[in-house]
Amino acid sequence: MDDATFRMAMGAARGDIGQKEWATPGTYQFPAPNTGTFSAMLISGGGGGGAGVSGAGGGAGGRGGTLRWIKDLPVIPGETLTLVIGAAGLGKAAGGGTAATVGGFSAILRGSTVLLRAASDGTSTPIGAGPQGGTVGGGDGAAGLAPSGSNGGAGGGGGGYSSNGGSQSGGSGGNGLNSIYTLPGGSGGGVGNKGEGASGANATGQLNLNGDAGSGGTGPQFGGGGPGGSGDSRFLAGRDGGSGCGRAIWGPNRAYPSTNTQDMT
Repeated sequence: MDDATFRMAMGAARGDIGQKEWATPGTYQFPAPNTGTFSAMLISGGGGGGAGVSGAGGGAGGRGGTLRWIKDLPVIPGETLTLVIGAAGLGKAAGGGTAATVGGFSAILRGSTVLLRAASDGTSTPIGAGPQGGTVGGGDGAAGLAPSGSNGGAGGGGGGYSSNGGSQSGGSGGNGLNSIYTLPGGSGGGVGNKGEGASGANATGQLNLNGDAGSGGTGPQFGGGGPGGSGDSRFLAGRDGGSGCGRAIWGPNRAYPSTNTQDMT
């Protein structure tokens, strides 16, 4: 038995290996594990698509959600942290104007102190050393596309574990594609929350309007940007983005972005 396997086995015997996931937008209380540090990831909500106006241009696509992970975050065993999981940006209803909406931020807080934040408005925790310790990484969501005439703009892909959305690297989500008809565009692909995996591809043809999800995500979950609606009188509404999420893991030799990030007991 090698050292890593031995330490994992001993950790399991002590009950200090585990994980917890938050996939529904809201605010939660989280008792920190008895390990002194843990690793976590957050994805903000994807932006909702704008709405076209009948007889005018289509709506813009929503920006993909930002992904941030942190490893070796110091905690006091048993302290209670607060998690905020961002909601998807809502697609604009018919006649609601062309601009996309912004998805909600996700964050981990100790009291009022932000330990990690993923947001689509430029206020995410910078990549590098965390403000309260630990190492921060991740990528930003891709911008939604502008409409093309009366056709709705596509949503941007969710940020990856080591690259921005739509880059087709680092586990990112792929961008959607603008419609060539008077229809909404395609959704941006989201990103999975169990660690860095293969990237999603950008949409490439009208039979594949939606971007692929990266790192094991599904459709726009989590954090894919919603598509803009069209300016055709029959199809005005923009569509919602993908919701945000969070996940924490702890135990020996476990850390984001890719070290034993799968579910373990």
